[in-house]
Amino acid sequence: MPVLQGVLKSAAYTWAAKTIMPAITLPSHTSMLTGVEPSKHKILWNDWEPERGMLSVPSIFALGSKQKLKTAMFVGKSKFLHLFVPKTVSEFSFPAYAAKTVAQLAAAAGRSFPALVAGRALAGAGSDALFIAIDVLV
Repeated sequence: MPVLQGVLKSAAYTWAAKTIMPAITLPSHTSMLTGVEPSKHKILWNDWEPERGMLSVPSIFALGSKQKLKTAMFVGKSKFLHLFVPKTVSEFSFPAYAAKTVAQLAAAAGRSFPALVAGRALAGAGSDALFIAIDVLV
């Protein structure tokens, strides 16, 4: 907890965020990264289904890229590949699924990023793992 408490001292965060309903991982993460409801971003499934296409609305990565900011995305499950839009993410990694591996990659890369916009790296079997970092959008 000391590391998290240190990050919170200089970070913008909320404890009042609410998810979409129904709370399904891929549509929820897509809404968090785009700021729009599933009815607008159209990602309503929760698996890697390449025939359904990729994210079609701007994400926080697209905004960061437009501002020439460095971004990173580390994912632990193939379903999150739907959120990866080339040329909007500076650093991307999809290791063989292991939340611990994603957390380690994110921690190593985190030294290069002054701010974390969204992060989720959960340890344990069956956990989804997603870590997203982006330079400050100010």
